Amino acid sequence: MQMLLPKNVLHQMRFHMVRAGRREIGGIIMGEEIGDQKFKVVDFSVDCKSGSHSNFVRDAGHHNQALAEFFKKTGADYRRYNYLGEWHTHPSFEVQPSLQDVHAMKDLVDGSGGVNFAVLLIARLRRYWRFECGAHLFVKGHMPTPVSVIYEMNSQIKPSKNKMIKRLFENFVLKGTDWLFRTHSIERVLFKSTCGVLIAVFGMTPLLAAILRLFLGAVPEGFLSFQQSLSSAHGWILTICSIVILVALALAIFRVWSDAKSRSQKRVIVIEGRGLRDDDGSPLDQAVRKKVDGQIVPVLLDLRNRLDGKVIEPERALAEISTLHRSVLQHKKGIDRSDLTVVYGGLTSVPYTFYTGVLLDDEGDICLYDWDRVQEAWRSLEMEDDGSMFDVSGIDSVSGVKEVVVALAFSYAIDERDLKSTFSYPVVRLTLDGLSSDSHWSQKKQNRLAQQFFEVAKQLSAQGVKRIHLVLAAPNSAVFTFGRRYDKRNLPELIVYQFERGTDPAYPWGVLMPVSGNKEAIIKL
Repeated sequence: MQMLLPKNVLHQMRFHMVRAGRREIGGIIMGEEIGDQKFKVVDFSVDCKSGSHSNFVRDAGHHNQALAEFFKKTGADYRRYNYLGEWHTHPSFEVQPSLQDVHAMKDLVDGSGGVNFAVLLIARLRRYWRFECGAHLFVKGHMPTPVSVIYEMNSQIKPSKNKMIKRLFENFVLKGTDWLFRTHSIERVLFKSTCGVLIAVFGMTPLLAAILRLFLGAVPEGFLSFQQSLSSAHGWILTICSIVILVALALAIFRVWSDAKSRSQKRVIVIEGRGLRDDDGSPLDQAVRKKVDGQIVPVLLDLRNRLDGKVIEPERALAEISTLHRSVLQHKKGIDRSDLTVVYGGLTSVPYTFYTGVLLDDEGDICLYDWDRVQEAWRSLEMEDDGSMFDVSGIDSVSGVKEVVVALAFSYAIDERDLKSTFSYPVVRLTLDGLSSDSHWSQKKQNRLAQQFFEVAKQLSAQGVKRIHLVLAAPNSAVFTFGRRYDKRNLPELIVYQFERGTDPAYPWGVLMPVSGNKEAIIKL
């Protein structure tokens, strides 16, 4: 589905968003069907009073009146002009639906209100002015799907010749101003200026004399006297220009040396976890060296005290992971944050990876790598977010219970029989739309899905749940990201389990995470 957002509508939304500042606002959007699965936003309502800094609930009466006026204005042509959906702002969050947004939209299209489908548009302003938005389509019985938002110009008429000339002139002036006031290094200015003086003195003067002789038949006496006086100063001019060129060269050498020194001050801590196989491929630090400048500091978490593919003696690994955390803190001492980059990539079991993420949650931005099994190489998470979300089910059936199982399926489905072989608690499922083992190469997507997981845990806590039993079928980098996002203080106790295929129970052990008052990680069998 495509949704066209005209320029005048965008400008009106931006106007209200600027006035609202950090407070969420929103309303309904009304549109025109202009083709198959193609709609154009014609008008919208806005409620600037009901929202807070992190929540918005629209006033139904106000927006129903706006919808009635829209129908009157469009001649009650419901087949062409109709209600399109909802919109609100996320000034402090990503332009993706929160868990509350998803539930509200699913309730809207459940059929009881006569709405078969609805679009949810979420917008925000970057740097106080740049408009950014995302949209999702909600249909009863289906998972939300991303909507392509196209910014449409108001007029389809080609600009007149005068307007085109005006635009070209404005562009010329803008580019010329940028060129005139562009920044230059002092050594480059000195070198260019000195070369210009040398060319003018030693090259232009004889050339002008030759041109005058060609057109006038003789060189004027005044020019000859000027040329002779200039020739007498050639020695001084050459000496001064040579000194200036040497100074420029010295400044250039100093700049190169300073840049090299600055790069040497930058430190890149590369954390690599090894554990699932005896041979975990090429070292991560070798892949990082090709992309990041600075002193590489490899920190290896080697947990390969196990059989190939099957974890043994899990208790021995927890102390090593704690030691890794202390090692990272030690390497960071005395380094300015602007000179520090932290990189993580691993091939360790799910509980260990999650625990590592929990320990490193306060270490600022971490650049993630994951092992590409097809290319057999480390790969950074640089792809775009495809907008897919978790479908959440079972959360309404956990009211009044103290312990629940959360089955998070990112790359593979989680078998119900495996869950029943281990647990007797209610199950809440988070299943990613379009399960794939190759859909995790976007850091932005992982952060967004981790936030959705956090919202589910927060809702379970609000319903009285005290302990979550978490099973994950997800890539290593995603498990690490979810571990970093889990709140240590305000969410329920958490045990993350290891899956062992062909065993009974299928999840024989887990790690009780150091969250919710637990001071250290503990193996739970």
